[in-house]
Amino acid sequence: MFSLTGLTGCGTTQAPGAQGPVPEYTVADQEESEATGSVALVIPNATEDEAIAAIRDFAEGIDGQLHYEITVVRNQSDGDYVCRGKWVKDEKAAEIYGSGQVVSDSWPAIDTDCPGS
Repeated sequence: MFSLTGLTGCGTTQAPGAQGPVPEYTVADQEESEATGSVALVIPNATEDEAIAAIRDFAEGIDGQLHYEITVVRNQSDGDYVCRGKWVKDEKAAEIYGSGQVVSDSWPAIDTDCPGS
């Protein structure tokens, strides 16, 4: 895929943007509607920093949806995830689809959760 940069710690909300090196990932289990979407990104042996970079990279290409769930797993059949990101287009979408949990000074924004951190 790409090499973008700048990872932030897990459990943070930040505006998407080019940040740290992005590992190659495989898009799996992608579902989209007009307003929402979800996807699993498969990265064998992914670290949390790599997972966050992949989430941010994928989010750069979101077009049209208001809310997107992005999950990084190490293999497609893995029930455990490395990190999960909730991408929201704006404050109104955050209220509707994120129960107000995603708070940011700029939009779109991603709230990441990595259970290992």
